Amino acid sequence: MEPEVKPTGATQPAKRRRTPKKITLERLKRQTLHYLERYNASQASLRTVLRRKVTRAARVHPDTDIEQAHSWIDDIIAECVRIGLLNDANFALTRARSLLRGGKSMRAIGVALRQKGISDAQAKAAFARLSEERNDDDGTLDLDAARHYVRKRRLGGFRTPSDPERYNKDLASLARRGFHFDLAKRVLDETFND
Repeated sequence: MEPEVKPTGATQPAKRRRTPKKITLERLKRQTLHYLERYNASQASLRTVLRRKVTRAARVHPDTDIEQAHSWIDDIIAECVRIGLLNDANFALTRARSLLRGGKSMRAIGVALRQKGISDAQAKAAFARLSEERNDDDGTLDLDAARHYVRKRRLGGFRTPSDPERYNKDLASLARRGFHFDLAKRVLDETFND
């Protein structure tokens, strides 16, 4: 008797996506609350998510009034801002704090915030608040983030066994993270000197 051969690759069929229901004001409100329970969002990112839901529903239900749905979205977002569920300044601060802990440079954090629809003024306010929180008068937020990233990724002298041959690759890794050359060199040199 021959052994049973199992096929390679995916063993389960792909999940079917539910067909979207017709968009109504109440359904959009419920979807908004459900989304905000799960994720911290900016006004722009929430607007993008809700518009995507409307577009998907409109494909299935051609009688959907997209302009009406977009005005509902604007009203829902305004209501969420009014009652405090959406606050772009708080979103910018928490997102910047999280990315800084993850080892991103201030420049990379600024780009990430702009992608989420945060204005430059709100991003600068978030950076100022981060500096206040960390008592950072001399601009060492980037230095702390670079040190954290080097430690986390085991670059430079943190690599076991230490491999000075990979110095240029480690510099490139820090540059891709958004750190300036001088700062990256300084942080890597510190790891080899310690």
